Amino acid sequence: MAEFAANYAPDEAHGSYVVTLHKSTNITHSTTCCFTASSANEDKTNLVLAKANVLEIHTLTPDGLTLEHELPCNGRISSLNSFVIGTGEAARTVLTITTDRYKTASLIYENGEVVTLSSGDLRDQVGAEVEKGHLAIVDETYNLCVMCVYAGYLKVIPIDAKTGAMDMSSEGPSFNATLDEPDGVLDIQFLHGLPQPAIAVLYVDNRQRHFLKTYTIVVNKQELQPGPWNTYQVEAGASMLISTPLQAQKGILVVGQKTITFHNGTTTKAIPMQPTMMQAWANVGDEGNRFLLGDHLGNMYVVVISTQNNVLHSLHIESLGETSTPSTISYLDNGVVFLGSSYGDSQLIKLTEERDQATGSHLNLLQEYPNLGPIVDFTLADLDRRGQSQIVTCSGSKKDGSIRVVRNGIGINEQASVELPGIKGMWRLRSSTSSSYDRFLVQSFISETRILEINADEMEETEIAGFSSSSPTLFASNVQDDMFVQVTETCVNLVSAADRKLLHNYNPPSGSKITVAGGSENGQLLIAAGKVLIYLNVSNSKVNETTTTTLQQEVSCINLSPFDSDLTADSDAMSDSQSADSSLCAVGLWNDNSVMLLNLPDLTEATQVKLGGDTQARSVMLTTLEEKDMLLVGLGDGQLITHELIIKPTPTLGNRKKVSLGTQPIGLSLFRSSDGKRCVFAASDRPTVIYSSSKKVSYANVNFPGEVNHACPFNCELFQDCLSLASETTLTIGTIDDIKKLHVQTWKLGEGPRYIVHNAEARVFGMTVESNETFNAEDEVDQSHTVVFLDDTTFEEIKRFKLEPFEVSLKVCNCALKNEDGDDSDGEDDADIGNYIAVGTAIAHPDEDEASEGRILLFKVTRTENSTTVDLVTEKPTRGGVYSISNLGNKLLAGINSKVSLYKFRNVDGVCELVNECGHHGHILALYTKCKGNLIVVGDLMRSICVLEYNEGALKEVARDYNANWMTDVEIIDDNMYLGSEISSNLFTLKRNSKATADEEKSRLEVFGEFHLGQTVNKFEKGRLGGSGEVGTGKAGKGAEEGLDVLFGTIDGMLGCIHSLNEIDMAFFSSLQSALSKVSTPLGNLRWEDFRSWCSERSERKTTRFIDGDLVESFLDLPKEMQLSVIEEMNTDGGWDLGKEATAKLVEECAASGAGVETDDNKRTLLTMELVMSKIEGMMRRHQ
Repeated sequence: MAEFAANYAPDEAHGSYVVTLHKSTNITHSTTCCFTASSANEDKTNLVLAKANVLEIHTLTPDGLTLEHELPCNGRISSLNSFVIGTGEAARTVLTITTDRYKTASLIYENGEVVTLSSGDLRDQVGAEVEKGHLAIVDETYNLCVMCVYAGYLKVIPIDAKTGAMDMSSEGPSFNATLDEPDGVLDIQFLHGLPQPAIAVLYVDNRQRHFLKTYTIVVNKQELQPGPWNTYQVEAGASMLISTPLQAQKGILVVGQKTITFHNGTTTKAIPMQPTMMQAWANVGDEGNRFLLGDHLGNMYVVVISTQNNVLHSLHIESLGETSTPSTISYLDNGVVFLGSSYGDSQLIKLTEERDQATGSHLNLLQEYPNLGPIVDFTLADLDRRGQSQIVTCSGSKKDGSIRVVRNGIGINEQASVELPGIKGMWRLRSSTSSSYDRFLVQSFISETRILEINADEMEETEIAGFSSSSPTLFASNVQDDMFVQVTETCVNLVSAADRKLLHNYNPPSGSKITVAGGSENGQLLIAAGKVLIYLNVSNSKVNETTTTTLQQEVSCINLSPFDSDLTADSDAMSDSQSADSSLCAVGLWNDNSVMLLNLPDLTEATQVKLGGDTQARSVMLTTLEEKDMLLVGLGDGQLITHELIIKPTPTLGNRKKVSLGTQPIGLSLFRSSDGKRCVFAASDRPTVIYSSSKKVSYANVNFPGEVNHACPFNCELFQDCLSLASETTLTIGTIDDIKKLHVQTWKLGEGPRYIVHNAEARVFGMTVESNETFNAEDEVDQSHTVVFLDDTTFEEIKRFKLEPFEVSLKVCNCALKNEDGDDSDGEDDADIGNYIAVGTAIAHPDEDEASEGRILLFKVTRTENSTTVDLVTEKPTRGGVYSISNLGNKLLAGINSKVSLYKFRNVDGVCELVNECGHHGHILALYTKCKGNLIVVGDLMRSICVLEYNEGALKEVARDYNANWMTDVEIIDDNMYLGSEISSNLFTLKRNSKATADEEKSRLEVFGEFHLGQTVNKFEKGRLGGSGEVGTGKAGKGAEEGLDVLFGTIDGMLGCIHSLNEIDMAFFSSLQSALSKVSTPLGNLRWEDFRSWCSERSERKTTRFIDGDLVESFLDLPKEMQLSVIEEMNTDGGWDLGKEATAKLVEECAASGAGVETDDNKRTLLTMELVMSKIEGMMRRHQ
């Protein structure tokens, strides 16, 4: 880590932290097998899915698919197969995968875990990679795997018949076999029922003719010999082979665009079909005579082979109905089919014998799995007008196109709201202990108590006769035997739930004033009167004083919720009406800023914890989150302290963590999520839900307009599964969204979205869409582009403008343009600045390789109280395609073919025009432009990134990256640091030395960091999901600019975030990243270093100055023993330690969260578990 210690400068950007916000949802491969059972012959159906670099294992149940395992893989999965080894009870299923970095691995399931059988490297110096992607097939009869990863060659790998392992070593039995066809292989399949293993190869020659050829594999000679069939010329549009298995007429189906043809070496039979392009297929059942096919338009077909006396009789194709456009199809069982899609939502489908009379379909949709991919474009928008930005994506393609709104945090869906200022506390009551629904909502005010009652379908104010309505309530609850309890400042009232009359009244001794109270439904009550703490118990319709103790300090808060460990054998952990007493209570103290845990019923001290700082506990909570007993403490300054609690043999607190949720006092209340999990609502100026996921405590912001002072669950017949939330002025009752980090809403378009922008002033989206592809009379593909404007609340269409024939949309941008009508005024008059939506197009004539003309269309959106109008105010013809548009100051910047042009806007007497001011040549295609101040960063088709500067009416190049990179987008991190993504799925940062004295040094952009993402980025955008700022304008908000966060979207549906790191954080996370890669054992033995190294056609280089946030945050999921090994490796390496000043700052930062360091015998600073976890969780909160 010497490179970081050289010049300690903590405020500069020293690296980038890349992390996933929304995981990839593009399903590229699938296979059906029996993988997680003890025997492959068990009646269990697994579906294995490949999503970019993640392998998912699902199980088919009567309720659908259940995810069993989610396995990150250090490589993008390029092929996936399953096969069975052994027989009978000893039969086992093996998975084999390849990655796009020429790695392969075989996996098996043992003792509840996925274990690596074998792994190897497919890399050879034999040729170019096949254009269609890696092809891999397996034959169980001959225990062979054949792969085609290089043009003109096959890799033949014998499989160990006993273990299923594949030996890829140079001394092993695998070998390369040369094909007669140097390139152009489209598909390969094994032939069945032959005495020797043989394959069929579909290829295209250099005259674009398609052929079917067969080869025999001679394993002992490690060569290919001519196959059993003659070579057939097949349909020119053929792209896919389907091998018919042994149970059917053995042969091959050749799938083309107009025909499907059966071949078996002696017989050929073809059936015509409407022109289409098949994308995926699956074998149906064990008979082997039915095959499902899905085409590029989302139509599903079945092809049936009929035989008589083992002789082919007929081929038949039938349309079954419409689906998403498939990338993979897997038949599961009993007519259930999974369809994975790269272009739309994936689907679980049931095949039906009878057609639906309304739709004519044989398909019944059982379940849909959202897919954000491909994310063609996205924008940020504050759709709720609450200062919380959401990501709005152009997702999908063709008929599966959609708009997806991705928001951070949890939404409250309002059911009822009433203006009710001054609420100081709320509690719910059921009409009886056994009732399933709440009936009363008790509200405490400064000098009174009010009660709302749910009666039939109405909510109205009522009274409970036994309650003291003229006093504020400190606590209220149901208690056993159909009773209510109310605690006020002067007494404890026990009330009959049946007639609402007072049964018993308890007064504290000496007429002292009750200040704090808490209790449980089992009849346990705890009240504090000054320093006196009194434990009460309800029994025999009376409130009985059990224990009294005097504390050293006055009490600030109380809680005695039972843990799951308190429950008796017949108790229900999913119920909040437990039948066991709490064994502990938590008591917060005012003066010494501590919390005491006291044993019940004797109120003896179990333990005490100092909170630190000068802020008192305002709310405490004892609860169990995912089988982990916890103490939560809400402080008066908006911070939350959590402790894990071990109750037996004696209560012990550990793993202290401190997080900042807001700035106002926190009030904690327990509730259940929609799936029954216990959660905690933290009421404050930034309300938050606290929950546990995968045994980790997580926090999710609540999207609520303003602060929440008090909250309680309220599940009544009229408003089921709701929360009651009180602000300073309003009572709101609403349901809460599913407890998860991100929520996605979908608006399906039925056409392919291309580009989108949000105009916050007019509250509209401007976007362009592409019509569905269809074949015309000449078998050419027809498509058209349209500009569409949508209301940002309802997503209803306001207006659409169809582009000219052959005109395609290339970019949409918000532009704030100043009217430069020729006056000599130098002042900035806001009245002369208007907001417009600009659309860049290209007119792509079929006979042109590069567009020679295009247009800039400028639209003005005007919103009034009653209507929204859209007007095309001007159009500017251009000499080339307008690939990029940006706002430079109050001017319009456009990348037009090889030139970057700057236009100023004029409006003279209502006639608008764009006037060319200046330009800059020297690009291949100026595809991407981003602006900051007077700086312009240009991403070129082939020539990487250059930086321009606008000054005195001219554009001048000030720096350039002289490496060749095929760019997919660019972004400005700061004035001297730039981010780029390129076509080989790499990210890189460039640094400009603006302070250099030599012109050559100043004009060169130096590579600062490199990282292989493994997915192609389509869009960068400065901002923060859920953060505030100038969203919807194309400008980064202040918070985003200071935080240096960049959001990105990929073709696989991944949303990610890039944080800039200072020197201390870069050194720390780099050390952690290195330790994790050394200590952990990756799936398939695929090394992290190999996956994340820069990879292009020309070179591979080790990743530098990038942190893999997904790897870093996986530390929290490791077993404790492995976590300790990682920390030991970090301390041994010492790369995180930049010296005394940096270490002191690191310790100071983490001390605020309750974490610290240790020292060894040589006084050397050592990292602790608490500090490492605090750093990781602190970074996670930046993007959560």
